[in-house]
Amino acid sequence: MKTSMNKKIAVSLLICSSFLTVACGQNPLMNIGGFSSHDTSSEGWEPNIISNPYALLSAEQVFKSYSSVTGVAPTQGITNDYNARQAILGSGYDLKTVTSPMLISATNLASSFCQQAITTEAGMPAAQRKFFSSIDFGRNITNITAAAYAETADNLSRSFWGRGPSSAEFDLLSDAKAEFQAALTTAEANNNNSSNRLMLFTCTAMLASFDTISF
Repeated sequence: MKTSMNKKIAVSLLICSSFLTVACGQNPLMNIGGFSSHDTSSEGWEPNIISNPYALLSAEQVFKSYSSVTGVAPTQGITNDYNARQAILGSGYDLKTVTSPMLISATNLASSFCQQAITTEAGMPAAQRKFFSSIDFGRNITNITAAAYAETADNLSRSFWGRGPSSAEFDLLSDAKAEFQAALTTAEANNNNSSNRLMLFTCTAMLASFDTISF
């Protein structure tokens, strides 16, 4: 993957998938999962009780929520990942306690759960899969149709958010997919692992979004 684009996508995914809007401007992923840039004040995260009646999940709640919605029983590796990040994740419910390291930790932990979910489902018959029934992990990213991607996003959304994605959220996901694919070299796009990488990118962005780490 081209270095500059890889960094751009990584920053978008890790930092702007949920809360941070002041520094990230019009990041394409920041509205995924029910969050709008109008929901927070630009002056010190002062809460708006009417428009933003949300609270953070604690570190333990995030861990249990990720496991529940992905259907992944924490492996030793995931548990070690959580233990290493627990102190950085939320210890209270106040949105004003959100920090960049907290969001990065939540996203990295989400990636661990998503990778395990992908690994498990890739070894299952398509008809038995919960999320990725339309994805052929034996073929590369160019074989993932718009319909297959839409079905996968809907499956993930209904499990992670308890609803289907809005048209605006799906447009953001589709734009992110297009940017992700455009950033691949020809060799990377033709590698069968590119399908796995796109699904990991999509699953992580959705799992670490506002709707999943708040209540």
